[in-house]
Amino acid sequence: MTTCLGRLARWGTLAVLGVALVAALTVAALQLTDQHVGLSGEPVGVGAGLAPAVTTRTTPATSAQTTATAPATPTSAPTTGGTGAPDESDGEDD
Repeated sequence: MTTCLGRLARWGTLAVLGVALVAALTVAALQLTDQHVGLSGEPVGVGAGLAPAVTTRTTPATSAQTTATAPATPTSAPTTGGTGAPDESDGEDD
């Protein structure tokens, strides 16, 4: 009967040690994930010095005067004979 109690005590001790080990690993994992790395741990205004300076670009002012152009009028070409082909004459009458 004493051996049964001894075994039960050993299993109980191992169970308590296992729970303590799991608790220690959980706390260690939380400590690793709780660390602030990179810019997430910095205040918002810290990264402002990393950006290039803001430059403003000015566009040239448009002229108040606009030049009005007359609409293009279509010109009609003189018609020749009836063939639509250009006249090949040298300009002399026959």
